[in-house]
Amino acid sequence: MKISHVTRTTTVSYFIIAAMLVTLLLWSLMKFRSAFEQSDTYTQVWEYSSIDLKQQIEGYLSSGEASSLQTAQEFIEKKIRPALNTLPDNIKSPITVPLIAIEKSLQSDVRAAGKLSGNPYALIENNERQTLLSLDTLADKVALFQSHHDLQSAAIYLASQALLYADLAHVSGAKDNYLDNITADNKQRLIESIEIFQAHIAEFNQLPILKLNEEEGTDSADDLSSLMGWGNDSEDSSETIDPLEETKSELHTWSSRYLKDVESSLTNIQQAQAAQNKIRSQINQLENILKAGTEDIQKSAEATQEQTLMAFSVFVILMILTTISVHIFQNRVVVKSARDLYTAVKDLVEHQNISTLKVGKNKNELSDVAHYLNRYLEQIAVQRQQRDTELNNISISLNEMLNAFGQVHKLSMASRHELDDTLNMSNQVETLASKAEVRAQEVANYATETNTAMSYSVDQAASLALANQTTVERLNSSKKALTSLSSSVSSASSIVGGIRDISEQTNLLALNAAIEAARAGEHGRGFAVVASEVRTLSTRTQQSLEEITKIFSQLTSATDKLTQNINSIETASIEQIDLTHALGQSAQDILEKSKQSSYLAEKATGYAAEQKLGMNKLNNAVVNVREQANESEEFMAGMTNNIKQKIQDITTTLGIH
Repeated sequence: MKISHVTRTTTVSYFIIAAMLVTLLLWSLMKFRSAFEQSDTYTQVWEYSSIDLKQQIEGYLSSGEASSLQTAQEFIEKKIRPALNTLPDNIKSPITVPLIAIEKSLQSDVRAAGKLSGNPYALIENNERQTLLSLDTLADKVALFQSHHDLQSAAIYLASQALLYADLAHVSGAKDNYLDNITADNKQRLIESIEIFQAHIAEFNQLPILKLNEEEGTDSADDLSSLMGWGNDSEDSSETIDPLEETKSELHTWSSRYLKDVESSLTNIQQAQAAQNKIRSQINQLENILKAGTEDIQKSAEATQEQTLMAFSVFVILMILTTISVHIFQNRVVVKSARDLYTAVKDLVEHQNISTLKVGKNKNELSDVAHYLNRYLEQIAVQRQQRDTELNNISISLNEMLNAFGQVHKLSMASRHELDDTLNMSNQVETLASKAEVRAQEVANYATETNTAMSYSVDQAASLALANQTTVERLNSSKKALTSLSSSVSSASSIVGGIRDISEQTNLLALNAAIEAARAGEHGRGFAVVASEVRTLSTRTQQSLEEITKIFSQLTSATDKLTQNINSIETASIEQIDLTHALGQSAQDILEKSKQSSYLAEKATGYAAEQKLGMNKLNNAVVNVREQANESEEFMAGMTNNIKQKIQDITTTLGIH
């Protein structure tokens, strides 16, 4: 069987195993996921039913608010039922029955029980409140009667009123005892208390009628009866009307209903307790069913776990069997053929045994490899004979090549000696050319320096002539400025003279003003002060003018001296301009001759440089040839040694002598 078939079969087997593993894992995940979701949903239903719903119902039973009951009903419809519908029927059905019973109870018994849970003794408390209000009304009217009569007249009413209050308190106490401990004796005591209370009410009804409107009747008799003539009828009506009739009727009515109200309250309380016990029993039943359902879910999860473990066990066993089968199959088909081929190749490598291999009976790729390897070994045997012949020929050719390389090496050494002599002669010629170039360069440098110096001298002479001309122009400008300054000083002197005349006149005016002020006496004292200040100012002005006149005199003298100096400088500058022109002409002549010398020196330097450049090229060419000869000699020497070594290695390896 072919190895490819074995490999394909093995791959398909493992693919099938992998597919089975993936399928098993997916199935396990789906089962566990379903179990977890079912458990979570069931736990949620349990929490909704056992905790949230129970709290809402208990809240309604304790408060009696209709909104709490409606919230509980909506909680069942919107929370519990949607979660319950996702569970399997075998789990959902046992829970649905008590849940429906709880809904019916919420719509009937629990609703009535909740209404009574707020205040179960409301009837009794209302009876006692109304009776107490009637007694308070009675007390108010007796107090009103007492305010219009003496204490003796109201004593019987006060005594009866006190008995009624005491009887009401006694009845309330008996009622409390009966409600705390519902027994026949306590009930009998309550009945007796009520009968005593009713008897005292009857006795109160037998008392004379209170005359609360006696004074009003007297006043009306005095006023209206005398006018209208019906005073006797009013007295008759006041005797027949009882102001306590309504109070007596209410006391009789509430005392008669008291025992009935107590019995009704007890009945309502018992009904509410029965409804509460019923709904609580139903909730407990639902909790027990949910608890039992939890055990069922746990058993289902355990069953799922057992099924998963069983499936994985079967898969592991199947995988082990498949692996063993594949191993046996591969060992028989592949490993044996590979071992035979390995043994043959090992003999070929270690012992140079080129005899043909033994091919096994199994027909596969390895047997084909052995067959083709046998054919290759046969070709190797034929090629070995041909190689020996060719190697002998190669050995002869290599020896001849080695001799040729030796001759080339000798010729290379001779060429090297000739190149050394040529290089020495070239170096001597190059030295002479360098000296000639140095001398020509020195002459050129001297000519260049002379040319530069004379050019600089010409430039300096031109600059000096220009500077002298500028100096003359500036001296002329200075002379004009001094002339203008002298005119300005003369004008200022005349202005100062005018100011001096004004100051003298001001002084005279101030003197006249002082004289007039002295004549005026006290009236001219202020004017005299002003005149004195004006004289002082005039005196200071004259002093300042004297100083300015002195300054102008000094300025005029300095201007005259400066004008004389400028004239002397102008004369010297003109003479210097003439000398500068003569110097510039001489420098120009020297510059022309220097340029001719520089040109000749440059030509000589060029000739020397060209000669040196030619010798340098020749010298470089000789050096390059020598380097190439050295490289060729080294290459030939290395190549000769390498060829000798290769020939020796080849002859040693191939066994050629």
